[in-house]
Amino acid sequence: MTNFIKRAALAATVLAGTAFAATPALAAELQSITGPEMLKIVRAYGAIAELTTDAAGDPLIQAEYQGYKFFIYFYRCDESKACLDLQFNSSFNFNGAVGLEEVNTYNTNTRFGQAYVNADGTVSVDMSATVQGGVDRQYVTEVIDWYATTLTSFQEKVTGGQ
Repeated sequence: MTNFIKRAALAATVLAGTAFAATPALAAELQSITGPEMLKIVRAYGAIAELTTDAAGDPLIQAEYQGYKFFIYFYRCDESKACLDLQFNSSFNFNGAVGLEEVNTYNTNTRFGQAYVNADGTVSVDMSATVQGGVDRQYVTEVIDWYATTLTSFQEKVTGGQ
C-alpha cells in the first residue's frame, strides 16, 4: 500500500507540473515604454495624438480626447528613450472661477488625478503612472482610461457643474 501511495503522489506531482508547464507564463509585455509604443496605445484608445520630444529630448505626447487636450510626459528614460514613468497633464482656464478651495476639495474627494492652481491662475490636473517592474498593454490602456475619466469629469467636479 505504501508503494501505491508513493506512486500516486508522484503521478499527481508530474501531472501538476505538466499542467503548469502547459500554461503560458504571465510575463509582462513591457518592462519600459517608448514614445512610439505609447503613441500606438493612445491612438488605439481613440485619442488624436502626436509624438514630439520635451526640452530634455525625452518623448512627449500631445493628445486630444473628446475635445480635451492633454500631454503625456515620460520620465526615467534610458539612452534609448525607453522610460519607466508617465505623467498625464492638462490645464484649464476657469477665468478665476476655480481657486485653491475648489482644488483642495477636488483633491480630498477624488482618488485619481491631482489638481493644482498654477501661477497664472489656470488649473491643472495630473496623474502619474509607472511601468517599473513590468506591465502588459492592457494595464497601460487602463491608465489611459483612468486619466480620460479624470479629465472628462474634472471641470464638473471643480465647478460644481456650473
